[in-house]
Amino acid sequence: MASSSEKEQPERKRKIKFSTMELQVLVEEVVKEHQKLFGKLSLTVAESAKRKIWLDIQAKVNAVGVTPRDIDDLKKRWYDLRSLTKKQIAEQHKQANKTGGGKNRAPPLTDQEELVGSTIEPESVSGLGDADSSARAATKQGETSRRRTRETEGPAPERDDSQEPGPSAEIDTEDTDLERLG
Repeated sequence: MASSSEKEQPERKRKIKFSTMELQVLVEEVVKEHQKLFGKLSLTVAESAKRKIWLDIQAKVNAVGVTPRDIDDLKKRWYDLRSLTKKQIAEQHKQANKTGGGKNRAPPLTDQEELVGSTIEPESVSGLGDADSSARAATKQGETSRRRTRETEGPAPERDDSQEPGPSAEIDTEDTDLERLG
């Protein structure tokens, strides 16, 4: 017998996995509209226009699928595909850049992954490389040129000790004498 503290949780129903056709339509349509949705043009496209694009994609995916998909499902699946593809591309770069040569052990990308990969900027996979180190070099060069400027300006002006010392230079002789005696 179940106690009153145990509540029956409604079983969470999972949606059916995306079919191959659904994924193919999703990838093709998002890649076609990528600049408007995510690229440099996306800053100039109104949110209502982006929503219309996603609604068009949703209609096309739902036309070939069995389970109706909402826009959030499509976006999540797109981001998941993109993330997985990015990891695979990174692994390929890692394998290709290993020393010692040999065969690249990373599995090749499928046609669908190639399409998704076309939306990923190479810098986001391989990093900035030389650009990063050149930025550090420019910073170091800036420090060096500032140091040279100080050196070429001539010697620092000499301090004039003939002036009377300020209050911070005064020494309390009573405290000093007590410390010596103590």
